Amino acid sequence: MYEVIVKFVETGDYAYLEQAAREALRSEAYLEHVLDLILLTPAEELPSSAKRLAAGVKRVVKSADCGALPPRLVVPCEIAKRRLGLIEVDEEEVPEVEALGVARVVYAFCKAVGVIVQ
Repeated sequence: MYEVIVKFVETGDYAYLEQAAREALRSEAYLEHVLDLILLTPAEELPSSAKRLAAGVKRVVKSADCGALPPRLVVPCEIAKRRLGLIEVDEEEVPEVEALGVARVVYAFCKAVGVIVQ
């Protein structure tokens, strides 16, 4: 999986981003790294799986009850909600993202946007 991410960075070929996003949706592998690449890519150029991943993450973070998360994620979650504008696609329900769980999605989004999480 990491090789696919490196290939995208080296070549800029969106087929690699598509492959990485599909894998992240399927197994959450390297989720924060894939999100980082999605945030660096103009929304109109995102492959379909990358758009779905971003839309699902936006929905999960936006609807997260930060106070119900483990204490180490409460403040980062609140900060993440303020940074949702970095995701330039509309939110949508994506079952694969929902299945990852709120804590995992919030953590990955925080890491991708530079919010410190212990």
